[in-house]
Amino acid sequence: QILESDLIKQRLPVLSEAADVVGDVQVRNMGTIGGACAHCDPASDFPAVVLALDGQIKALGSNGERTQNAAEFFVDMFTPNLEPDEVVTEVRIPNVGDIAGATYQKFAHPASGYAIVGIAAVRTSGGDVRVAVTGSVPIAARLSAVEAESSGKDLTEDNIDAAAEKATEGVDFVGDLHASEEYRAHLTKVYTARALRAIAG
Repeated sequence: QILESDLIKQRLPVLSEAADVVGDVQVRNMGTIGGACAHCDPASDFPAVVLALDGQIKALGSNGERTQNAAEFFVDMFTPNLEPDEVVTEVRIPNVGDIAGATYQKFAHPASGYAIVGIAAVRTSGGDVRVAVTGSVPIAARLSAVEAESSGKDLTEDNIDAAAEKATEGVDFVGDLHASEEYRAHLTKVYTARALRAIAG
């Protein structure tokens, strides 16, 4: 539904773009954006996109409803900020009209489709830039050093290169049999630059 919605394609196409690179057709037909967020898989696509969009996540449990910012919701690997009796009911993207550009750039594992590295980037009409990473880190997270380096500036090639160099600052990378920490760190810089170029226009 996210992939094919005309409304989403018109108002927030980055969600459709991200949905199009989740797993394969069978996974996309079974999965949900709420489930992807609640699972907190370190290689999942949607958490980074929701973070970069400054999203909010609403949960319902025996004590009622509560809404959290995505940055508060993603606690750790496979660990959302949910009580045992809570279930995610909504993913909200506020201030959609303020988004001037958004993209999700992904280097996928060729068999599983999971992100070895995924970068979501958003530029507001005021020139603020928000960037989030998944796949190369224990949990999807904002790249604050990149945001500080690129917000309020023209996204020229030089500024993009300078911001992408900041993509590894303050970040703990994960390594496994698919890609080492060093390789994921390198790809994080590469895909941050690609994402910034995509929103520059």
